[in-house]
Amino acid sequence: MEYLLKQYKHYVTDGQIDHDLLQIDSTQMFLSGIPSLVDKKYITSAHSSISRIQQYFFDRHAILSGRRKQGDDRNLFQILMTERVIITELEDYQRHYIDQIVNEGFLFIAEANTIQMVSPIQIFIAGEIREYGCMSYWHYSKPIRETIDKLIGEGILNVINQLLTPKEIS
Repeated sequence: MEYLLKQYKHYVTDGQIDHDLLQIDSTQMFLSGIPSLVDKKYITSAHSSISRIQQYFFDRHAILSGRRKQGDDRNLFQILMTERVIITELEDYQRHYIDQIVNEGFLFIAEANTIQMVSPIQIFIAGEIREYGCMSYWHYSKPIRETIDKLIGEGILNVINQLLTPKEIS
């Protein structure tokens, strides 16, 4: 397996495989040092705002999660995507929580006092990173990749150009 990984690494870095050189190569192979042929292979979080989004929108124990009935285990993102939530129908302690998220710029209060997400795609991206540890850039649609590119430019997301994900390496 190590010999195959060395072949792949040499192919990516040199454009060819030199078997004679590989046979005399005694350096240790680290999985984290194997590059990918694909640019923007994996996307990870690089900013605390992503972890705050993950906590607010995807924590199953957040204040608004499962607010409708017993056994409803939807998170805030799922609730806001599937139903209309009116701020005046919330309890005082829930309003305080929503006000905090509004002040941070992740939600806004729209017409008829409905709660709306400022950037549902950015919130979706944060949820995917929470769920899987990273995102495979090329497995998502163009609008999502455009938002990822914008967030990379702002320093909110990182690009990893390695063959394996950080979890696979560990």
